[in-house]
Amino acid sequence: GRYTHPTYVEPGTGKAIYVHRKGSNVKYGYYYTDYSDKNLLGHYGGKRWIPLKRLEARYDSIKSLDPQEIRKSAVLLPGVYKQDSPPQVFYNRNQYPRWFSRVPDGQGVDEIINSLDSKDRWLTTRGRTSHPYAGDGQKQEPTDKYNTTDVGDETDTSPYSDNSGQEYISTGLYIRNMRMLLNYLESRK
Repeated sequence: GRYTHPTYVEPGTGKAIYVHRKGSNVKYGYYYTDYSDKNLLGHYGGKRWIPLKRLEARYDSIKSLDPQEIRKSAVLLPGVYKQDSPPQVFYNRNQYPRWFSRVPDGQGVDEIINSLDSKDRWLTTRGRTSHPYAGDGQKQEPTDKYNTTDVGDETDTSPYSDNSGQEYISTGLYIRNMRMLLNYLESRK
């Protein structure tokens, strides 16, 4: 499928290792690792996609470059970097989501403002929630029933995606909208 490489590799052996879960709640459940990529956790990817072709093409494009020429513009070498911003900005290009630097036009600003509800909140139905604490859990058997789900039984307080249509205030949505509005204001200076 889309995911081609293990998230974790065992130190020393280089073997792929995968995280699994047994049990149905925090008190009687546990995580463990093995070498099988079957029944991976639903809430955490045991595999990742690595764009090998793209990385190989990039490697091929730079391996013929002259090392002395590369050193002339290597910003992390002592005495070379002379910019006002930290040199990490040249290397952490994917640190933030794409929208983080997006500057909306006037219509985009209107859409963001108009998406506030009557109480001036940005709401989303793609919320994450958890079951209220209801004790330590009663099901003690080491079941595999929940090993690929986001959450266990009704006593498990792990966060999970709520698909009920319930509206939530989302910190992430707030940050996204405010960042874009600030980007718009900064672009008008």
